[in-house]
Amino acid sequence: MNKKLLAIAALALIGSAALLFILTSSNGGASSRSAFVRQNRGRFILNGQPFRFVGANVAVMYRDEDRERMPETLKQAADAGIKVVRVWAFGEGGPNDVKPMADFADWPRTHPFRFAPDQWNEEAFIHLDKVIAEAAKNKILVQLCLTNWWRDTGGVTQYLRWAGINDAADDTRPFGINNEKAILFYSNPETRRLYREHINKLATRKNTVTGVYYRDDPTIFGWELMNEAQVITGRWAERRAWISEMSTYLKSLDPNHLIAPGDWGYRSASERREWLADHALSTIDYCDVHLYPRDDHDSFVEAPVALKEFVDDRSAAAFSIGKPLVFGEFGMGPEGYNNFTEVDWFKGFLMRTCVREVPAQCFGY
Repeated sequence: MNKKLLAIAALALIGSAALLFILTSSNGGASSRSAFVRQNRGRFILNGQPFRFVGANVAVMYRDEDRERMPETLKQAADAGIKVVRVWAFGEGGPNDVKPMADFADWPRTHPFRFAPDQWNEEAFIHLDKVIAEAAKNKILVQLCLTNWWRDTGGVTQYLRWAGINDAADDTRPFGINNEKAILFYSNPETRRLYREHINKLATRKNTVTGVYYRDDPTIFGWELMNEAQVITGRWAERRAWISEMSTYLKSLDPNHLIAPGDWGYRSASERREWLADHALSTIDYCDVHLYPRDDHDSFVEAPVALKEFVDDRSAAAFSIGKPLVFGEFGMGPEGYNNFTEVDWFKGFLMRTCVREVPAQCFGY
């Protein structure tokens, strides 16, 4: 119980709305490159041993005050027992480009990684160098996410605007995105080229603090291709072709690190089938799932007790294809939901992921 409460406290200290969790399963062996996290038959391996961790999404990239507090944020995370942090290694466009749905105070465009297709922001990359170096100092691994479906940071809609498709960002649509237009990101030759340039720049980058190339740095846990990559029913092949192309390309640049697709969508039988097919790709190393009970009503999690079925179902799906599972985001605000407090929800989630066991699988870090 104390460890669970400590993880909740760590979340409050970091100021994040989401926790990062991992599920591991059946026995496996270590890789010859043991300094890097590997996966073998559904289990993460580090230095020849099973690797279980608790982690957090950390806000250290965009707002000036978050960037200034980055060293203290990572120190507090380490003190709380957190072993992996998820960091957004992206940001597309400036203040006059695709705007966030929230205000600029939450998602300022002062530190993007890319102002324009041919205008990179070295200052943002240097800050990421510092984040990785600080994480290493605190014995924390870093999961790097490479772009965003949502408009908060530019994301898919900004890539499309650079490719001449201006109506993917649409304030009249839910979350400000025209999904029929936004899905063109997966197949448009220009957006694919621009995205490949971004992952090339990161994978082959030499850290200005440590002198280590990203592809050679065991501090990096792995790569996530997109945050919450959406798809339209019946057009699964477009997203899967993009996942296959980009993961294959990234593996060619960096064979050392794990890759997850960052899929979103698990509501219907067809979505579950496609989620499995995406994660079963040979160039994809682990599965990922997000949950916000207050907002994700299609997850059918209306009470903390329902988290049991949610966790069991996702874990069984990952186990069926022999891949580890990361609970990449779980969030609940201080107002709670459905007559349960925020603490009720986090206790329920942590108890399901960190304590209870199902056949051949163990939740926790």
